[in-house]
Amino acid sequence: MTTTPLGRAVELLTDPSVSITDALRGLLVVSRRIAAEDMTKWVKSELEGYPEDERVPIYRRGGRLPISLRFDGPGGFRDTMRVMPSDLPRELQPSDSLGDLIQPIAELAALASNDEGKDPALQMPMAWIGLYREFASKGQAPSMAMMNLNNATMVIPQTLLIGMIDRVKSFALDLVLDLEGVSLEAGAPGGPTVETSKALASAVTINFNQVYAANSTVAVGQNASVTQLTIGDVSGLLEAARALLTEDGVTALSEALEKDGGEPAAETRDLLDRVKTGAYALTTGLATNGAYDGLVALLGAVFPGFGG
Repeated sequence: MTTTPLGRAVELLTDPSVSITDALRGLLVVSRRIAAEDMTKWVKSELEGYPEDERVPIYRRGGRLPISLRFDGPGGFRDTMRVMPSDLPRELQPSDSLGDLIQPIAELAALASNDEGKDPALQMPMAWIGLYREFASKGQAPSMAMMNLNNATMVIPQTLLIGMIDRVKSFALDLVLDLEGVSLEAGAPGGPTVETSKALASAVTINFNQVYAANSTVAVGQNASVTQLTIGDVSGLLEAARALLTEDGVTALSEALEKDGGEPAAETRDLLDRVKTGAYALTTGLATNGAYDGLVALLGAVFPGFGG
Protein backbone atom coordinates (compact mmCIF):
# COMPACT_ATOMS: atom_id res chain seq x y z
CA MET A 1 0.00 0.00 0.00
CA THR A 2 1.42 3.37 -1.06
CA THR A 3 1.59 5.97 1.70
CA THR A 4 0.39 9.45 0.74
CA PRO A 5 2.58 12.48 1.53
CA LEU A 6 0.14 13.43 4.27
CA GLY A 7 0.18 9.89 5.65
CA ARG A 8 3.97 9.95 5.64
CA ALA A 9 3.93 13.31 7.45
CA VAL A 10 1.68 11.82 10.16
CA GLU A 11 4.08 8.91 10.58
CA LEU A 12 7.08 11.21 10.95
CA LEU A 13 5.34 13.49 13.44
CA THR A 14 4.13 10.63 15.65
CA ASP A 15 7.31 8.52 15.63
CA PRO A 16 9.33 9.40 18.77
CA SER A 17 12.52 8.16 17.10
CA VAL A 18 12.24 10.77 14.32
CA SER A 19 13.80 14.17 15.03
CA ILE A 20 11.60 17.24 14.87
CA THR A 21 13.71 18.59 12.00
CA ASP A 22 13.21 15.47 9.88
CA ALA A 23 9.49 15.54 10.63
CA LEU A 24 9.24 19.17 9.53
CA ARG A 25 11.13 18.49 6.30
CA GLY A 26 8.42 15.97 5.43
CA LEU A 27 5.89 18.75 6.00
CA LEU A 28 7.89 21.10 3.78
CA VAL A 29 7.27 18.75 0.84
CA VAL A 30 3.52 19.02 1.45
CA SER A 31 3.54 22.81 1.84
CA ARG A 32 5.47 23.35 -1.40
CA ARG A 33 3.22 21.03 -3.39
CA ILE A 34 0.00 22.64 -2.20
CA ALA A 35 1.55 26.09 -2.81
CA ALA A 36 0.79 27.27 0.75
CA GLU A 37 3.22 30.18 1.17
CA ASP A 38 2.40 30.82 4.86
CA MET A 39 2.90 27.16 5.68
CA THR A 40 6.19 27.00 3.76
CA LYS A 41 7.45 30.15 5.47
CA TRP A 42 6.57 28.71 8.89
CA VAL A 43 8.33 25.38 8.24
CA LYS A 44 11.45 27.13 6.92
CA SER A 45 11.47 29.54 9.88
CA GLU A 46 11.30 26.61 12.30
CA LEU A 47 14.17 24.89 10.48
CA GLU A 48 16.36 27.96 9.83
CA GLY A 49 15.33 30.34 12.63
CA TYR A 50 13.10 33.43 12.71
CA PRO A 51 14.27 36.92 11.64
CA GLU A 52 14.78 39.25 14.60
CA ASP A 53 12.28 41.78 13.28
CA GLU A 54 9.40 39.32 12.80
CA ARG A 55 6.70 38.28 15.23
CA VAL A 56 7.19 34.67 16.31
CA PRO A 57 4.40 32.12 16.93
CA ILE A 58 2.84 32.22 20.37
CA TYR A 59 4.67 29.10 21.57
CA ARG A 60 8.05 30.80 20.93
CA ARG A 61 7.26 33.98 22.85
CA GLY A 62 9.37 34.43 25.95
CA GLY A 63 6.73 36.15 28.04
CA ARG A 64 7.51 36.25 31.76
CA LEU A 65 10.76 34.31 31.97
CA PRO A 66 12.74 34.48 35.24
CA ILE A 67 15.85 36.68 35.38
CA SER A 68 19.02 35.52 37.14
CA LEU A 69 21.04 38.34 38.74
CA ARG A 70 24.72 37.98 39.69
CA PHE A 71 26.06 40.35 42.31
CA ASP A 72 29.79 40.86 42.98
CA GLY A 73 31.17 42.07 46.29
CA PRO A 74 34.43 42.67 48.16
CA GLY A 75 37.11 40.00 48.05
CA GLY A 76 35.74 38.39 44.90
CA PHE A 77 32.57 37.22 46.68
CA ARG A 78 29.66 36.47 44.36
CA ASP A 79 26.03 35.60 44.89
CA THR A 80 22.99 35.19 42.67
CA MET A 81 19.33 36.03 42.95
CA ARG A 82 16.45 35.02 40.70
CA VAL A 83 13.51 37.40 40.14
CA MET A 84 10.41 37.45 38.00
CA PRO A 85 9.68 40.46 35.74
CA SER A 86 6.60 41.21 37.85
CA ASP A 87 8.93 41.73 40.86
CA LEU A 88 10.58 44.68 39.10
CA PRO A 89 9.55 48.29 38.39
CA ARG A 90 7.80 48.69 35.04
CA GLU A 91 10.87 50.41 33.55
CA LEU A 92 12.94 47.27 34.21
CA GLN A 93 10.44 44.75 32.92
CA PRO A 94 11.85 43.32 29.66
CA SER A 95 9.98 43.98 26.43
CA ASP A 96 7.66 41.24 25.22
CA SER A 97 10.02 40.32 22.39
CA LEU A 98 13.30 40.19 24.37
CA GLY A 99 12.85 36.56 25.41
CA ASP A 100 11.42 35.36 22.09
CA LEU A 101 13.05 32.13 20.93
CA ILE A 102 14.13 32.81 17.33
CA GLN A 103 16.76 30.06 17.03
CA PRO A 104 16.38 27.08 14.63
CA ILE A 105 14.38 24.32 16.26
CA ALA A 106 17.37 21.95 16.02
CA GLU A 107 19.30 24.26 18.39
CA LEU A 108 16.41 24.45 20.83
CA ALA A 109 15.99 20.67 20.72
CA ALA A 110 19.69 20.26 21.58
CA LEU A 111 19.30 22.64 24.54
CA ALA A 112 16.17 20.80 25.69
CA SER A 113 18.00 17.45 25.69
CA ASN A 114 21.08 18.77 27.52
CA ASP A 115 21.69 16.34 30.43
CA GLU A 116 23.88 18.71 32.42
CA GLY A 117 20.77 19.85 34.28
CA LYS A 118 21.51 23.54 33.68
CA ASP A 119 18.86 25.77 32.17
CA PRO A 120 19.96 27.79 29.09
CA ALA A 121 19.94 31.59 29.41
CA LEU A 122 19.93 34.75 27.31
CA GLN A 123 22.27 37.60 28.25
CA MET A 124 20.52 40.80 29.29
CA PRO A 125 21.83 44.01 27.62
CA MET A 126 24.44 46.06 29.51
CA ALA A 127 22.13 49.08 29.25
CA TRP A 128 19.52 47.12 31.22
CA ILE A 129 22.10 46.23 33.88
CA GLY A 130 23.06 49.90 34.16
CA LEU A 131 19.43 50.92 34.58
CA TYR A 132 18.93 48.19 37.19
CA ARG A 133 21.84 49.56 39.21
CA GLU A 134 20.18 52.98 39.27
CA PHE A 135 16.91 51.57 40.61
CA ALA A 136 18.74 49.35 43.12
CA SER A 137 20.71 52.32 44.47
CA LYS A 138 17.39 54.00 45.26
CA GLY A 139 15.99 50.87 46.91
CA GLN A 140 13.49 50.40 44.09
CA ALA A 141 14.78 47.01 42.86
CA PRO A 142 15.95 43.85 44.69
CA SER A 143 19.66 44.04 45.58
CA MET A 144 22.33 42.70 47.95
CA ALA A 145 24.05 44.88 50.54
CA MET A 146 27.57 46.02 49.67
CA MET A 147 27.39 44.26 46.30
CA ASN A 148 26.94 45.40 42.67
CA LEU A 149 24.97 43.79 39.88
CA ASN A 150 27.47 42.82 37.16
CA ASN A 151 25.62 40.18 35.16
CA ALA A 152 22.02 39.32 34.35
CA THR A 153 20.50 36.59 32.21
CA MET A 154 16.98 35.62 31.22
CA VAL A 155 16.60 31.96 32.15
CA ILE A 156 14.90 29.54 29.74
CA PRO A 157 13.77 26.46 31.71
CA GLN A 158 14.45 23.19 29.88
CA THR A 159 10.88 22.18 30.60
CA LEU A 160 9.71 25.20 28.60
CA LEU A 161 11.82 24.11 25.62
CA ILE A 162 10.54 20.55 25.80
CA GLY A 163 6.97 21.83 25.93
CA MET A 164 7.60 24.19 23.01
CA ILE A 165 8.89 21.39 20.78
CA ASP A 166 5.92 19.25 21.74
CA ARG A 167 3.58 22.09 20.76
CA VAL A 168 5.28 22.37 17.36
CA LYS A 169 4.66 18.67 16.76
CA SER A 170 1.06 18.91 17.94
CA PHE A 171 0.36 21.95 15.78
CA ALA A 172 1.93 20.32 12.72
CA LEU A 173 -0.05 17.13 13.32
CA ASP A 174 -3.34 19.01 13.69
CA LEU A 175 -2.57 20.86 10.46
CA VAL A 176 -1.80 17.65 8.54
CA LEU A 177 -4.96 15.95 9.82
CA ASP A 178 -7.06 18.97 8.79
CA LEU A 179 -5.53 18.82 5.31
CA GLU A 180 -6.33 15.10 5.16
CA GLY A 181 -9.91 15.95 6.03
CA VAL A 182 -10.05 18.07 2.87
CA SER A 183 -8.20 15.77 0.46
CA LEU A 184 -6.02 12.69 0.86
CA GLU A 185 -4.26 13.77 -2.33
CA ALA A 186 -3.05 17.07 -0.86
CA GLY A 187 0.73 17.10 -1.10
CA ALA A 188 0.89 14.57 -3.93
CA PRO A 189 2.35 15.62 -7.31
CA GLY A 190 -0.46 17.14 -9.35
CA GLY A 191 -2.76 17.21 -6.31
CA PRO A 192 -4.95 20.11 -5.15
CA THR A 193 -3.39 23.43 -4.10
CA VAL A 194 -4.65 26.35 -2.04
CA GLU A 195 -5.40 28.07 -5.36
CA THR A 196 -7.60 25.27 -6.70
CA SER A 197 -9.27 24.28 -3.42
CA LYS A 198 -10.92 26.88 -1.18
CA ALA A 199 -11.37 24.25 1.53
CA LEU A 200 -7.63 23.53 1.54
CA ALA A 201 -6.81 27.23 1.73
CA SER A 202 -9.28 27.64 4.58
CA ALA A 203 -7.74 24.77 6.55
CA VAL A 204 -4.29 26.36 6.28
CA THR A 205 -5.56 29.84 7.18
CA ILE A 206 -7.51 28.71 10.25
CA ASN A 207 -4.54 26.84 11.68
CA PHE A 208 -2.09 29.70 11.17
CA ASN A 209 -4.49 32.27 12.59
CA GLN A 210 -4.31 30.25 15.80
CA VAL A 211 -0.55 29.76 15.91
CA TYR A 212 0.20 33.42 15.21
CA ALA A 213 -2.59 34.66 17.52
CA ALA A 214 -4.72 36.52 15.02
CA ASN A 215 -6.96 39.22 16.48
CA SER A 216 -10.00 38.18 18.48
CA THR A 217 -12.97 40.52 18.29
CA VAL A 218 -14.98 41.08 21.46
CA ALA A 219 -17.98 43.37 22.02
CA VAL A 220 -17.90 44.97 25.48
CA GLY A 221 -19.67 47.67 27.46
CA GLN A 222 -23.16 49.15 27.42
CA ASN A 223 -22.86 50.14 23.76
CA ALA A 224 -21.26 46.81 22.75
CA SER A 225 -18.18 48.57 21.40
CA VAL A 226 -15.95 46.24 19.39
CA THR A 227 -12.46 45.57 20.77
CA GLN A 228 -9.75 43.58 19.01
CA LEU A 229 -7.33 41.67 21.20
CA THR A 230 -4.48 39.26 20.58
CA ILE A 231 -3.39 36.35 22.73
CA GLY A 232 -1.23 37.62 25.59
CA ASP A 233 -2.25 41.29 25.12
CA VAL A 234 -2.64 42.16 28.82
CA SER A 235 -2.38 45.93 28.28
CA GLY A 236 -5.15 45.74 25.66
CA LEU A 237 -7.23 43.66 28.07
CA LEU A 238 -6.88 46.25 30.84
CA GLU A 239 -7.75 49.09 28.47
CA ALA A 240 -10.87 47.28 27.24
CA ALA A 241 -11.87 46.50 30.85
CA ARG A 242 -12.39 50.24 31.43
CA ALA A 243 -15.67 49.90 29.52
CA LEU A 244 -16.80 47.44 32.20
CA LEU A 245 -15.14 48.38 35.48
CA THR A 246 -14.23 51.43 37.54
CA GLU A 247 -10.57 52.46 37.67
CA ASP A 248 -10.29 50.66 41.02
CA GLY A 249 -11.65 47.55 39.31
CA VAL A 250 -9.13 47.77 36.47
CA THR A 251 -6.32 48.17 39.02
CA ALA A 252 -7.64 45.18 40.97
CA LEU A 253 -7.71 43.12 37.76
CA SER A 254 -4.11 44.06 36.97
CA GLU A 255 -2.98 43.13 40.49
CA ALA A 256 -4.90 39.84 40.39
CA LEU A 257 -3.22 38.82 37.13
CA GLU A 258 0.21 39.68 38.56
CA LYS A 259 -0.46 37.60 41.68
CA ASP A 260 -1.55 34.72 39.46
CA GLY A 261 1.80 34.82 37.66
CA GLY A 262 0.59 36.50 34.49
CA GLU A 263 -2.27 34.13 33.64
CA PRO A 264 -5.75 34.09 35.21
CA ALA A 265 -6.04 31.67 38.12
CA ALA A 266 -7.36 31.81 41.70
CA GLU A 267 -6.87 35.57 42.30
CA THR A 268 -8.52 36.48 38.98
CA ARG A 269 -11.44 34.15 39.61
CA ASP A 270 -11.89 35.72 43.05
CA LEU A 271 -12.04 39.14 41.36
CA LEU A 272 -14.65 37.82 38.90
CA ASP A 273 -16.75 36.59 41.82
CA ARG A 274 -16.67 40.09 43.30
CA VAL A 275 -17.62 41.64 39.95
CA LYS A 276 -20.51 39.20 39.69
CA THR A 277 -21.88 40.46 43.01
CA GLY A 278 -21.67 44.11 41.96
CA ALA A 279 -18.16 45.19 42.96
CA TYR A 280 -16.37 47.80 40.80
CA ALA A 281 -19.59 48.50 38.89
CA LEU A 282 -19.79 51.52 36.58
CA THR A 283 -22.72 53.87 37.00
CA THR A 284 -23.60 53.75 33.29
CA GLY A 285 -26.47 51.33 33.57
CA LEU A 286 -24.46 48.25 32.57
CA ALA A 287 -25.96 45.22 34.29
CA THR A 288 -23.77 43.39 36.80
CA ASN A 289 -23.97 40.18 34.76
CA GLY A 290 -23.02 42.20 31.68
CA ALA A 291 -19.81 43.37 33.35
CA TYR A 292 -19.02 39.83 34.46
CA ASP A 293 -19.78 38.26 31.06
CA GLY A 294 -17.83 40.95 29.24
CA LEU A 295 -14.80 40.49 31.48
CA VAL A 296 -14.88 36.71 30.98
CA ALA A 297 -15.01 37.28 27.19
CA LEU A 298 -12.00 39.61 27.34
CA LEU A 299 -10.01 37.16 29.45
CA GLY A 300 -10.92 34.33 27.07
CA ALA A 301 -9.67 36.33 24.08
CA VAL A 302 -6.31 37.09 25.69
CA PHE A 303 -5.94 33.73 27.46
CA PRO A 304 -7.49 31.02 25.25
CA GLY A 305 -9.17 28.26 27.20
CA PHE A 306 -10.17 30.50 30.10
CA GLY A 307 -13.89 30.21 30.78
CA GLY A 308 -14.51 32.10 33.99
